[in-house]
Amino acid sequence: GDREQVEDGEVEADECGELQEGHEPHPRSLLREAGDLVWVNLTVSLLRAADGAPAHFISVVEDVSDRKKAEQELRESEHRMRLAMEAAATGMWNWDVGTNIVTWSPECYVIHGLRAGEFDGTAAGFDRCIHPADRDRVWATVRAAVDRRERYECEFRIIRPDGEVRWVTNLGRAVYSEQDRPFQMIGTITDVTDRKRVEEALRESEERFRAMADNIAQLAWMADSEGWIFWYNQRWFDYTGLSLEEMQGWGWDKVNHPEHLPRVVEKWQRHLAAGENFEETIPLRGKDGQYRWFLTRSQAIRDADGKVQRWLGTNTDITEQRAASEALAQAKEQIEAASRAKDDFLAALSHELRTPLTPVLMTATALEGDTTLPLEVRDQLGMMRRNVELQARLIDDLLDITRITRGKLHLAPIAADLHQLLEHTAEIVRSDELGKQVRVVFSLKAERHHALADPARLQQVFWNLIKNALKFTPTGGSIAVRTRNDAEGWIVVSVEDNGVGISAEALPHIFTAFEQGDVGGQHRYGGLGLGLAISQAIVEAHGGTIQADSKGAGLGATFTVILSS
Repeated sequence: GDREQVEDGEVEADECGELQEGHEPHPRSLLREAGDLVWVNLTVSLLRAADGAPAHFISVVEDVSDRKKAEQELRESEHRMRLAMEAAATGMWNWDVGTNIVTWSPECYVIHGLRAGEFDGTAAGFDRCIHPADRDRVWATVRAAVDRRERYECEFRIIRPDGEVRWVTNLGRAVYSEQDRPFQMIGTITDVTDRKRVEEALRESEERFRAMADNIAQLAWMADSEGWIFWYNQRWFDYTGLSLEEMQGWGWDKVNHPEHLPRVVEKWQRHLAAGENFEETIPLRGKDGQYRWFLTRSQAIRDADGKVQRWLGTNTDITEQRAASEALAQAKEQIEAASRAKDDFLAALSHELRTPLTPVLMTATALEGDTTLPLEVRDQLGMMRRNVELQARLIDDLLDITRITRGKLHLAPIAADLHQLLEHTAEIVRSDELGKQVRVVFSLKAERHHALADPARLQQVFWNLIKNALKFTPTGGSIAVRTRNDAEGWIVVSVEDNGVGISAEALPHIFTAFEQGDVGGQHRYGGLGLGLAISQAIVEAHGGTIQADSKGAGLGATFTVILSS
């Protein structure tokens, strides 16, 4: 380095008093005139006169700033490495093979759960720290690496003094002498317990997933974001008889039906590009060569940013369900065809029966009013007229139910007065009321009693309800017909009787065609059971509702119609 001679008097007096000949260099820091600080080695020598008396001091100054800087950087690097090793739970060790002395860094003590002085510093002491089940494997790995002159890496368990078992990774290499003999081993040891626990938890999770995936009823698979399938569950292999090597990627096309494959591939590629979940029904060939139908679904698995990472898919065997669905569809078509044929027959029959009844009814009515005829004859003509009217009513009901089932019920709505319609109905049923000695009371209290309705059809509803009440009310009973407006201003018409009532079992079926609420099947009261079904269809066609209520057999019944006013 640079050397500068120091003039007399530049060395402090206390230093000079201690100087001897050949004084060793003394590091000092000096401040230059330029203001920068430098490190120097100061060497001072004593020169004597001829008589041996001290004459001069000679000093030599050597600039060692670069060396001091390198030493400082080395200390800082070592400090940083020490911090990194502490953070990584990594320690350093050195094994002198000749003396069998092992030197540990402080981190090694921490990893092994030991305090300073608790390790005897020998290879045997380290051997005692290794889990007994791993010792032979560890030393075999070390010997093999030494023989091959290679670096070794070994993962094993250690046992701490408190009994805790932890996992470590040991890296090491032998140093060889000139005689090609190993005389030193150096390396690192890292605590990897947390990683091993995570790996173990992941392995257990994967085992659980595979056990579950292999035992579900569906065929399952996973594909990457591009649709390349890299995993199938055991069900896939059992069904197809093929291996993963044969079906990975796009190899699943081998078991797809050739007629459906282009459609399936096109749709799958389209959904891959859009990142949309996929669903399709496709036939897949089994190892027996037979095709079965599967409902195929795939779900996109996305990362935190919403990007598709992979696809999880399942194939559910729906062969039996598909066959049952097709059979059900065929049966439905057959039933609907039979129902249409029945409706056509009823319509034709009703028309053919209604046509000849009209002149018979007109003739009987005219003769009944002929006073020239004997009273006995007129009574018989009246009986004839009533029976013909009943027959005509039954035929009209058949025609109506046919129109309803075909959706051809026609309405001609006008502004109708419901009170007036009820009064007209009362006149129609008056003879039945008197003949059966049943009291019918009308209480028409609705303030708003006009509605947009078909008067003839609505009167048909009221006639059916009152006629029904008369039919099921015994002699001496009573019927109450009431109207009112509810909170929303709708018109509520109720027909309440104290007759035979309706059982809880029959109540849900009371508006079904050809039902009369007679659970025993005994049609004791006559009729076809069409009146209530027709009434419900007419009321609902008007945008209203009709309902039946009864507390049970023998406790009467109430029928309620609600219409918009």
